[in-house]
Amino acid sequence: MDFSSSPQTQDDSTAIAVGSRLKAVYDGYYDRLVSQLRARYGSGPPDPADIGQAAFEKLADHSLLNDIANIEAYSWTIANNLMRNERRALRVRAAHANQEIV
Repeated sequence: MDFSSSPQTQDDSTAIAVGSRLKAVYDGYYDRLVSQLRARYGSGPPDPADIGQAAFEKLADHSLLNDIANIEAYSWTIANNLMRNERRALRVRAAHANQEIV
Protein backbone atom coordinates (compact mmCIF):
# COMPACT_ATOMS: atom_id res chain seq x y z
CA MET A 1 0.00 0.00 0.00
CA ASP A 2 1.31 3.44 -0.93
CA PHE A 3 0.93 6.07 1.78
CA SER A 4 2.76 8.82 -0.06
CA SER A 5 -0.39 10.06 -1.81
CA SER A 6 -2.61 10.09 1.27
CA PRO A 7 -3.60 13.54 2.54
CA GLN A 8 -1.62 14.78 5.52
CA THR A 9 -3.42 15.43 8.75
CA GLN A 10 -2.48 18.16 11.21
CA ASP A 11 -0.68 15.55 13.34
CA ASP A 12 1.31 14.37 10.30
CA SER A 13 2.36 17.93 9.51
CA THR A 14 3.38 18.53 13.11
CA ALA A 15 5.40 15.32 13.20
CA ILE A 16 7.18 16.26 9.98
CA ALA A 17 7.94 19.76 11.32
CA VAL A 18 9.29 18.32 14.59
CA GLY A 19 11.40 15.79 12.69
CA SER A 20 12.78 18.53 10.45
CA ARG A 21 13.63 20.71 13.43
CA LEU A 22 15.33 17.83 15.24
CA LYS A 23 17.38 16.98 12.14
CA ALA A 24 18.41 20.60 11.70
CA VAL A 25 19.51 20.84 15.32
CA TYR A 26 21.35 17.52 15.13
CA ASP A 27 23.13 18.49 11.91
CA GLY A 28 24.07 21.91 13.24
CA TYR A 29 24.84 21.17 16.87
CA TYR A 30 25.87 17.54 17.41
CA ASP A 31 29.59 18.04 16.69
CA ARG A 32 29.74 21.10 18.94
CA LEU A 33 27.87 19.26 21.70
CA VAL A 34 30.36 16.39 21.58
CA SER A 35 33.26 18.87 21.59
CA GLN A 36 31.81 20.63 24.63
CA LEU A 37 31.38 17.31 26.45
CA ARG A 38 34.94 16.31 25.56
CA ALA A 39 36.29 19.67 26.77
CA ARG A 40 34.48 19.41 30.08
CA TYR A 41 34.82 15.69 30.83
CA GLY A 42 37.68 14.38 28.69
CA SER A 43 37.48 11.64 26.10
CA GLY A 44 35.89 9.07 28.36
CA PRO A 45 34.69 6.80 29.58
CA PRO A 46 31.92 7.30 28.78
CA ASP A 47 32.56 8.35 25.23
CA PRO A 48 31.25 11.90 24.61
CA ALA A 49 29.98 10.85 21.16
CA ASP A 50 27.85 8.12 22.77
CA ILE A 51 26.46 10.59 25.29
CA GLY A 52 25.70 13.10 22.52
CA GLN A 53 23.87 10.40 20.58
CA ALA A 54 21.89 9.39 23.69
CA ALA A 55 20.98 13.03 24.32
CA PHE A 56 19.49 13.35 20.86
CA GLU A 57 17.62 10.06 21.32
CA LYS A 58 16.03 11.49 24.46
CA LEU A 59 15.33 14.75 22.67
CA ALA A 60 13.61 12.83 19.85
CA ASP A 61 11.33 11.19 22.42
CA HIS A 62 10.28 14.59 23.77
CA SER A 63 6.61 15.06 22.90
CA LEU A 64 6.64 18.88 22.94
CA LEU A 65 9.79 19.54 20.96
CA ASN A 66 8.31 22.60 19.26
CA ASP A 67 7.65 24.20 22.65
CA ILE A 68 11.36 24.28 23.58
CA ALA A 69 12.60 27.83 23.11
CA ASN A 70 16.35 27.10 23.13
CA ILE A 71 16.75 23.56 21.88
CA GLU A 72 20.56 23.71 21.92
CA ALA A 73 20.62 24.63 25.60
CA TYR A 74 18.06 21.94 26.32
CA SER A 75 20.09 19.30 24.47
CA TRP A 76 23.22 20.41 26.38
CA THR A 77 21.33 19.98 29.66
CA ILE A 78 20.24 16.50 28.64
CA ALA A 79 23.78 15.54 27.56
CA ASN A 80 25.39 17.02 30.66
CA ASN A 81 22.97 15.17 32.95
CA LEU A 82 23.50 11.91 31.06
CA MET A 83 27.27 12.32 31.32
CA ARG A 84 27.13 13.10 35.04
CA ASN A 85 24.84 10.13 35.69
CA GLU A 86 27.03 7.74 33.72
CA ARG A 87 30.22 8.96 35.40
CA ARG A 88 28.58 8.57 38.81
CA ALA A 89 27.51 5.03 37.91
CA LEU A 90 31.05 4.21 36.78
CA ARG A 91 32.45 5.44 40.10
CA VAL A 92 29.94 3.36 42.07
CA ARG A 93 30.73 0.24 40.03
CA ALA A 94 34.46 0.82 40.51
CA ALA A 95 34.01 1.29 44.25
CA HIS A 96 32.04 -1.95 44.52
CA ALA A 97 34.56 -3.81 42.39
CA ASN A 98 37.37 -2.70 44.70
CA GLN A 99 35.65 -3.86 47.89
CA GLU A 100 36.91 -7.08 49.43
CA ILE A 101 34.50 -9.95 49.58
CA VAL A 102 34.03 -10.82 53.25
